[in-house]
Amino acid sequence: WTDALNEPRRAVLQGMAFNLGLRGLLGFRAMLAAAEVGDWETTVVEMLDSDWATQVVDRAQRLAKQMETGIWQ
Repeated sequence: WTDALNEPRRAVLQGMAFNLGLRGLLGFRAMLAAAEVGDWETTVVEMLDSDWATQVVDRAQRLAKQMETGIWQ
């Protein structure tokens, strides 16, 4: 399903996988489920409601905006 995402959204997932490791990214089950169906509002809420977001505050905000809009930030 990730192949169907546009490049900016796919890059968010790739960046998170690089930062967290694949196992860490896969821990974002609700976020990934929302992204799979294109529910960007829930995807963003799940991204920002995480330990990761409190650790990389500015980056998390930028990537959440990119995931929501599908536009490079």
